[in-house]
Formats: sequence, C-alpha cells, structure tokens
Amino acid sequence: MSQAVQFNVGGVRFFTTKETIQREPSSKLAALLQTQQPGPDGCYFLDRDPKHFQLLLNWLRDGWCSVPQSIEGRRELSAEVKHYGLISMDLWLRSQSHAESMSDAAAAASAAGGLGGRWSSGGAESLLGAHLRGGLGQG
Repeated sequence: MSQAVQFNVGGVRFFTTKETIQREPSSKLAALLQTQQPGPDGCYFLDRDPKHFQLLLNWLRDGWCSVPQSIEGRRELSAEVKHYGLISMDLWLRSQSHAESMSDAAAAASAAGGLGGRWSSGGAESLLGAHLRGGLGQG
C-alpha cells in the first residue's frame, strides 16, 4: 500500500497517496514530495486556490476528470494544470476541447438545413460548391 499524503491547498485539506502524485513524475507535485518535508501539521502547503485541485487529483488517479462547463472554469483549470506541470493532463484537456469543438461544429452543420447529411454522405459536396449552385439550403 502506498504512503498517504496530505496537501493544504489554500486552507483546504486534500488526501491522496504518494503513488498517485508520482504518476506524473515531472510535475511540481512529484518534485515537492521528493524535495520537501510536510509541515508540522503533516501537510504540504500550497498557496493556491483549491477550487480545481480535486480535479487534478482525479486526473492523476483515473486518467480523466470532469471538465468545467464554463469557459472561465476551463481557463482556471488549465492555469492550475500548467502551474503544477501536469503535461499529460494539459494534452488531454486540449484533446477534450478539440473533440468538443468538432462535435459542436457537426451539430451546427446538421442544424443548418441538412448540410450535415450532405457532408456525411461521403460526396464531394463543399460549402463553396453549394453556394455556387445557388445557395446552401438548396439541393
């Protein structure tokens, strides 16, 4: 069993294991465990906003986490990920953002008068081609 670790992040305590933190060995969290000792209360103190720290731990445990729905929440999470040097989580977040953008674009195209159907049929239809033939909504 892996050794328990406690973090005090901006006044909020979080509990995890050393093994979980070491899943991202190049991160600031892993470096902290190797170079520092916990404080008198047994916690490693991090002068950061605790709002998204649980998501970072969930990522380290499971390889995924819930992503905030708001743009502001995503930016905050991204800033924390970068601050802690969680490179694989940063790449994962970028892939999630890209996948969501592609999904949104497909939904918008489908809602725009059936263009999604033409695109998905495998034909050589393009927006320019549709426009030149007299409009996007005509077939």
